[in-house]
Amino acid sequence: MTTKVGAVFFLNRKMAHEACALKEKTPHSSPRAVFFLE
Repeated sequence: MTTKVGAVFFLNRKMAHEACALKEKTPHSSPRAVFFLE
């Protein structure tokens, strides 16, 4: 169970990081990035 939670936490962090990078690349706020950040 700990491994599964750790994997989900890591995946969430990865998506959040990618969303931040995407938001920095695009001047306009992307709905996709907002969805990941929320």
